[in-house]
Order: sequence, then structure tokens, then C-alpha cells
Amino acid sequence: MKQLNVLAALFCHCCLAAAFPVPEKAAAAVSAYSAAFNSGDCQTMLQLMSREERQAIGASLCGLLDEMMSDGARERLRAPSAMASRGPYRMVVFPNSRAGFSAGQPALTEGVYVVHSSDAGRTWYVLDLGCLNERWLKAVYPPYQGTPKIAPATVTRFTSVQ
Repeated sequence: MKQLNVLAALFCHCCLAAAFPVPEKAAAAVSAYSAAFNSGDCQTMLQLMSREERQAIGASLCGLLDEMMSDGARERLRAPSAMASRGPYRMVVFPNSRAGFSAGQPALTEGVYVVHSSDAGRTWYVLDLGCLNERWLKAVYPPYQGTPKIAPATVTRFTSVQ
């Protein structure tokens, strides 16, 4: 229980409305992914990833998720920060915050999910924050040329919580 109290003290972000219209299916996909993370449901998370991402990280994801859940990790989505569309490709960037423990200390991870479609928005998949590099971004959104800027997740470790 102490772990959850520490996490609650770290977790002060709130979800705001987007400044632009977000495709309903994209929002539903990332909401389901985040809910699956929070409940430790690795199978649902895997179903919401693209086939390529499942093949690349699927084997390690479930073990990592179990480890994070045993430490009481939780995440919260924030308002989408960017959206891009070109031809049949779509992407929406959803920032998120994960509160948990890293090296035995309370930590807050700030990252983003890139929710993407290659069929003009009929189906959407979630690129997990663990796969945020230019190779993955171009794989899921081939027109990607560095805009919007997508940075890797950052982790802040806290030595004390007041």
C-alpha cells in the first residue's frame, strides 16, 4: 500500500481536451491500450500493436508488464499533442505519464504513444513508448520526416516524496 501512496503523490497530471479533432477510433485504441496497461492485460496490449511491433517486442512485453504491475505502476493519458495525415497514413501523438518504481525508487516516466493507421483511419494501432525511434516511426508512418518531433521517454527518479 505504501507504494501506491507514493505513486499517488507523484501523479498529478490530468487529461485535457485536444485542441484539434481526434479520430474516434484512434482515441478508442489508445484508451483501450492504456486501460490494458493499468490492468496488467498484456494480451490486449499486444492485440492493439501492429504485427511488426508484436513480433519485435511481444515476447518481452508481458514479463516487463508483470514486473511493473508488481510495483504498482499506473499510467495516465494526456491530451493529444500532434496529428499528421498523408495519403492513407495517419498518426496521432498521445502523451502519457507512468508512475512506478525504477531501481527501487519512485519514478515518473513521461512518454508518448503514437497511434497510427495505414488504411485511411479504418484501423488503428498503438506504437508503444518503448519503440520510439526514427526506424519505428517510419515503419508505422512512412511519410514521417521528423515532424512532429517525437522524443524518447524520460524517467525522473525521486529520492523523497513530500
